[in-house]
Amino acid sequence: MLPNCDFDTGNPTKAAEYSLTDDSYAKLLGQLSDRKFDQTSPELRANILDFYSDLSARIETKKDQNDWKSVLSELDQLKSMTPKSDGRGQLCTVRSVRRAGIWPQGTDGTRARIERF
Repeated sequence: MLPNCDFDTGNPTKAAEYSLTDDSYAKLLGQLSDRKFDQTSPELRANILDFYSDLSARIETKKDQNDWKSVLSELDQLKSMTPKSDGRGQLCTVRSVRRAGIWPQGTDGTRARIERF
């Protein structure tokens, strides 16, 4: 698995560093929320919460007030959720998120890079 880092700088991926990453995380968060976080593993939950750990950053999503309100609401939901089992006694995995079709896509149609789960 590739590390979740900015390949230009080598630093960990963080909010407000790259607008497409901000948009991808917002889209992923929205899609997970639409599904009541039923495919959200503890690792994915932690990754998203880590990404949004500094809400004072100049995150691209803040430019649209309605989108930002949605992100804040969905983050509150994510913070309060408990990761669910996949029905076989195992926690949902990244593979199950991909299989469910809720992996974000970049504006150019390519899949977003969110690798560290």
